[in-house]
Amino acid sequence: MPPSHVQADLVAETTPDLVAAEQARLTCLQFLHVRLGGKIAPISMETRPVPHREQQWLVDGNVKGPEGPLLFACHLQQGARWELLNFSLWAAPTPPA
Repeated sequence: MPPSHVQADLVAETTPDLVAAEQARLTCLQFLHVRLGGKIAPISMETRPVPHREQQWLVDGNVKGPEGPLLFACHLQQGARWELLNFSLWAAPTPPA
């Protein structure tokens, strides 16, 4: 059964956002690789547009670093080239014993 006109419109509206979200995620991973050196394996990542800021994205999550788990956040501006507006990397808090 072919998709309805409404379904096709929804896919057309969300596809650029999905592509931009993936590009933001990959850009943030590049900064993580440079900062931590070598290959890293993200434990979790979330990518979302910044509310009320057109073409800005936030990617955050945690990654297993050389010394243990780390939290990270990338604030990116989408354009002809992705621009890093802010990057944070810090040790994840240890759970209480």
